[in-house]
Amino acid sequence: MHRSHQAVDGWRGNGNHQQSLELAIRALPPDKDEIVMICLADQVLLNQKAIHTLLATYSNHPEYMAIIPTNSTRGNRGNPIITSSHHLIEALKAQPFDYKSYLEQHRQQVLRWPTDDPAYFFDLDSAEDIQSLQS
Repeated sequence: MHRSHQAVDGWRGNGNHQQSLELAIRALPPDKDEIVMICLADQVLLNQKAIHTLLATYSNHPEYMAIIPTNSTRGNRGNPIITSSHHLIEALKAQPFDYKSYLEQHRQQVLRWPTDDPAYFFDLDSAEDIQSLQS
């Protein structure tokens, strides 16, 4: 089975994550409903296995509009979020655009998927993060 993918770079928003996401959503084809992963560029532990596991979780739960990795012990939210282009385009209709608020408003349709895999939670936000990665 052949699967295609397209990377959409939303990083033109002057450091504003919501603006970057909005730009990326606007680049999606409006006439197709595609699986979309919202990834952070600094998630250096995110590997093929973690991505495939998240895709399988999404495929196994069609009743949800989005899957968010959630630390099973601490409850904090991770990334990437997986959803469909249809839901992102719908979220964009809410102004001002705020995807986190949109997910919260539709929380019954969002699976907070429990996992302890650090690939979904570790990103490089500080010098300490870089040091912990190097040790």
